[in-house]
Amino acid sequence: MPEIDELACKIYKPSYISTETVLQKSGVIFQYYSSKTMVSYLSREIEVDFPGKQITISFRKIKYDVLLNNKGIISLPSGINEASPERAFLDTLYLMKDFYFDNINVLNKDKVYELLPIYKNGSLNKRVKKLLSKND
Repeated sequence: MPEIDELACKIYKPSYISTETVLQKSGVIFQYYSSKTMVSYLSREIEVDFPGKQITISFRKIKYDVLLNNKGIISLPSGINEASPERAFLDTLYLMKDFYFDNINVLNKDKVYELLPIYKNGSLNKRVKKLLSKND
């Protein structure tokens, strides 16, 4: 729903659509999440009355230097900013260490490794290498 995406990106700036929303859309996870999941400079959950339904927008706080790095972020003229599946995968692993991924084979491993230095996190590097090596 483009209107909700646009609204979600305007509530707190800077922010971008990521984690479960992107992973679900790209087939990395199969579980259904009804909320719009965002990455931002703060953690908040907002209920929005949208025509025909109530929508939850969940913002997750990430380090500011990670948030401001636009590698792997697709920016549309309408103001929608969305993580690539590879960036959403890394955001998710960074924020939720034990998250379960159903199908990481759809990810471009070269892009994952290209984006990994953004996070400057040794334990994230180890988790990523372990997960990706399982699927070789």
